[in-house]
Amino acid sequence: MEPPNVVATRVKKVLPCLMLPSSFAGIDVVASAVEDGVGLLRFRRSRKDESGVSESRVVGSSHGWVVLFNHKRRHGDLFLWDPISGRQIKLPPMKTLPDAYPPFNMGRASMYKVIISCSPDRDECRAMMIYYGGLAYCHPGRSPRWTRIDEKGTWYEDFVYSASRKQFFCLRGDAEELEAWDFTASSPILVWSVHLDDFHKDDDWAESEDDSEDEHDTNYHLVFDEKSAQLLLVTRHLLTSHTPRESTFKWCYPFKTTSFEVHRVDWENKRLTSYMNAEGSLGGISIFIGRNHSLAISAPQLKPNSIYFTDTHGLHDIGVFDYENYTFSPCTYYKPRSDVPNLDFDAQAPFWFTPTKCL
Repeated sequence: MEPPNVVATRVKKVLPCLMLPSSFAGIDVVASAVEDGVGLLRFRRSRKDESGVSESRVVGSSHGWVVLFNHKRRHGDLFLWDPISGRQIKLPPMKTLPDAYPPFNMGRASMYKVIISCSPDRDECRAMMIYYGGLAYCHPGRSPRWTRIDEKGTWYEDFVYSASRKQFFCLRGDAEELEAWDFTASSPILVWSVHLDDFHKDDDWAESEDDSEDEHDTNYHLVFDEKSAQLLLVTRHLLTSHTPRESTFKWCYPFKTTSFEVHRVDWENKRLTSYMNAEGSLGGISIFIGRNHSLAISAPQLKPNSIYFTDTHGLHDIGVFDYENYTFSPCTYYKPRSDVPNLDFDAQAPFWFTPTKCL
C-alpha cells in the first residue's frame, strides 16, 4: 500500500483530533477538536487500496494508531494502522479466538472495542479486546493468536489502560464490577476485583425515572486521569429511540445523548463520589470518549470541564457536553449526514484520534 499523500500538515499542539473517514468525503480528514487553525491534518488515500483499509471498520484508536477490523475477509482480519505514515501492523485474526465463528460481523456482540497499552514498537505493548462480551489480549506483531482471560458468561462494558500504574482497568456488566489486570509478568494477573454494588454512592448515582414513551439506555466509560491518578467512571444517558409515533422503523432513528455523570472510583475505601470540585466543575479537565482509548487531559486550547463524545452505536450522536453548565454544543468540523441511516454499517462514524503522545 502506498502511504497517504499529506495534503496539509499544520499542528501546533498534540491534542485529540476528530477523524472523518472517507465514507463522508473524497479524502480522509483529521480535524483538531480545538479552535480553527490550531491543528489541522489532511490525508489523501491512495486510489488503489490493496491493504483493506478502505473496507475496514474502526474498532479502536489508541496511542497514535487506529485499530481496523476487516469483517469482509474470511478470517476476520485485524490490524493497527498509522494514518500519518500508512504503516500497518497485523494483529491475530478473529478466527484465532477460542469461541469466535464466521461470519464475522460488526455487531457489538462480536467485536466492540480494541485498545493498546503503548506504542506497538515497544516490547511491553499489549492489545486488549472486548468481543462477545469477553476479554482477550495479544502481543501486537508477535502473538499468533488472541488469548481469552475472563470467565465465559461474563460481559464487559469498557476498559482503559493506565501508563503510570501499568494496569488495564475493566468494567463488567452494567457498572457492576471493576477489575484491574497486570500484564508486566509473562501472563496477565488479576490484581483485584471489586463489586460496585458494595460501594457507597452519592445520591446522584440513582438513575432518574422518566415517564415518557421514549426508550432509554445507559453506557459506561472508564477514564484514567494520569495527572491526578484518578480512575473515573463516566455514565452516559441516551435516548435509544425517539421515534415519531406514526413510524414503525424505530431503530433507524439516531441515538441521542441526554446527559452525563462523572464519578471518582475510590476502590480502597469503596466509594463512588461525584467528580465536582468546589466550583461545580471537573477541575478543568477535558474528557474524550467513544471508540477511542478514553482520555482525560488539560490544555488551554480545549473547552475545560467538558466531555467530547462520539457515537458508539451509529453515526449522529457527536458533540461536546459542558459539564459545568449542563449544555451541549456541536463539534466544529462535523455535521451529521441526514441521509445515512443510523444503523448503516457500511458508513463509518467519526472517532477521536491522537497522532502522538497526548499532552
